[in-house]
Amino acid sequence: MNQPYRIVYGAIEELRNSVVIPNININSEGLAMVLEAVSNLGNALSIGIPNLPTNVVSGLTFMVPEQPIITGMPLGINVQSYGENTIMLKLTNYVNCTVVINNVAGNYVALSSQVVIPPMGVGYVVLTVTNPTALYQSYMAGNEVLTIDMTVCGVNATVRYTLGSQGNVSIPIPSVGSGIMSIEVRNNYPFEVIIYNITGEYIRLMKPIEIPPESTVSAEFYVSNYTGFYELYSGNKEMINATMELGGAFVNGEFLIGKGIGITPISVSGSVKVNVTNNLGTEVMIYSLQGPYVELTKPQSIPPGSSTIIINVSDYYGLYRSIELGNEDIVVTLGMYGVNATVTATLGSAMGIKPRSIMLSTVVENPLNYTLFINNIMGPGLHLLSGVVVPPMGEALVRLSITNVTSIVNKTIILDLTLMGVNLTEVFTVTSSGIEPVIVEVPIRNPLNVSMAILNITNNYLHLTSPVFLAPHGIGVLRIRIINIEGLSGYVNVTAEIGSAVIRLRVRL
Repeated sequence: MNQPYRIVYGAIEELRNSVVIPNININSEGLAMVLEAVSNLGNALSIGIPNLPTNVVSGLTFMVPEQPIITGMPLGINVQSYGENTIMLKLTNYVNCTVVINNVAGNYVALSSQVVIPPMGVGYVVLTVTNPTALYQSYMAGNEVLTIDMTVCGVNATVRYTLGSQGNVSIPIPSVGSGIMSIEVRNNYPFEVIIYNITGEYIRLMKPIEIPPESTVSAEFYVSNYTGFYELYSGNKEMINATMELGGAFVNGEFLIGKGIGITPISVSGSVKVNVTNNLGTEVMIYSLQGPYVELTKPQSIPPGSSTIIINVSDYYGLYRSIELGNEDIVVTLGMYGVNATVTATLGSAMGIKPRSIMLSTVVENPLNYTLFINNIMGPGLHLLSGVVVPPMGEALVRLSITNVTSIVNKTIILDLTLMGVNLTEVFTVTSSGIEPVIVEVPIRNPLNVSMAILNITNNYLHLTSPVFLAPHGIGVLRIRIINIEGLSGYVNVTAEIGSAVIRLRVRL
């Protein structure tokens, strides 16, 4: 009669050590708060790309002065013959280089063909008369002014000549040399513009200039070849590389300046100051931000409230085109509440980031002397990316993928574990303050040579869902429903049948 009791009392200590509660230590409160935050991330952490003033065509204008000229090169012109249908001019070239007469325009005459006059030589220009009567009247009154377009020493020049006058005219030859040129730069933006550098094929900014809003500032440029620069500028072909600050944007890239077109961006990159509003009430770490056209310059801590970060932009036009089309996808890695969150989102100019999927990373600790296998974590729109092995008394990184970014507060999460060779399923509920267990499966080993049945485990906060029968030295699973989280602490009442004896124990968890 006493043998079952001796077995029971002799095995009590072993039995206490045979129940293993796989309570992994996880930052449940932080994880729940992160899940709540990312479900409303556009408002919780707003990253707004400003509207970049890339329309520098009207925002910045360059008022390039007329090309410097050298005057005093003489050209002799007189009327050689005058007829009803033609007029012949004799041109004497006193310059030691070739002069080419490209065109002669007047009210009643036109050039028949181009004329080449050799250095220090003489040439004859034949003009066709289009209205002899009107031409004669204008000629006699001294009002027939001809405009002669020519190329002198390879440089274009224009001379005005009154028909009938004798002697020499001066050829205004544009300077072909180099020198310093002052160019007025107009800032039409409502913010300050700083131009750090401008370089082109023939032009270079001497020093940075600051231009207040709606103001004009004179900038000093070095021109290495006046003729080369003005030919490109007049033909709207002068390409420059510029580095400037437009409001909060640092811009560098290739621009086109030309006569009548101001400055036009061709390909522009740089960096931009981005306003970040942190409404979470806790510090957030932004480790990285990457997209097709953007990249965070360095990790940065974002305190509660408003602050700025600097983002490198490889192509402003590609970036803003993608934002307008709503397909500028970025990947942001954040750290908050002790949990890292990698968010795939669409970047908007005003609405901030709109997350589509999230990966959470957090460390779990195994307080047991057994290896713990986390096979899966499942919930509404979330799952474990890959199985995790947590060594005895060790820790490991758990990564969760969340495809449904709506709030999972008050939703259920299922944890699939393997412990002591037994598969376990634990059910949790996500609350605003943490993750609370609902059903916990606990492995139990029977250390005795007789069968055992665990009939009930209960206290005010938990109870065993169904009895568990254990063969001698066998392993079973206790399925315990948690009514209140406090039920995982304190004492529980255990009713067990060992052999043919029923015993009741009060066991401290």
